[in-house]
Amino acid sequence: HSARWHRNKELIAIDQDPLGIVGGLTEEVNGDEELQVWARPLVDGTLAVALFNSKNESASMSADFGKLPPTAKPYGGKWGAATHASVRDLWAHKALADATGRFSATVAPHETVVVKLAAKTDDSIEAKPITISCVGDSITVADGDQCYPSQLGRLLGAGYNVTNRGVSG
Repeated sequence: HSARWHRNKELIAIDQDPLGIVGGLTEEVNGDEELQVWARPLVDGTLAVALFNSKNESASMSADFGKLPPTAKPYGGKWGAATHASVRDLWAHKALADATGRFSATVAPHETVVVKLAAKTDDSIEAKPITISCVGDSITVADGDQCYPSQLGRLLGAGYNVTNRGVSG
């Protein structure tokens, strides 16, 4: 996929998403470390989800919505079994069937399925703001509206609680 990755504008947008929250391992399917689900919340309130199969054979894999990280605006909450979402395949550049509670796919050997999930309604997930803590003198120096945490909070909007954990000016 490496050559396709460098030309795939949708995957590049995920990589360069301005929210800046690093994706992480959310589960190993059936406890198998060779079948991994990774996820990253995005600034628009959606989630990028990758199903990674490092086995030598195809595998049926699922991302359980209850194990995915919370999202922010416009939903501002935690995903779960009742969450209904649209699904977009970022390799094929096409919409897939909507999913409720989980997304499933068959993943070829040594391949990754990457999708973008968007919750259909905000009443299907529990509303909670995401807290982001800014740490360190270099990014938090200044007071009031000019400090980085205040600027970031305005940029992200109401779905976020931005705090200053560094030493301010």
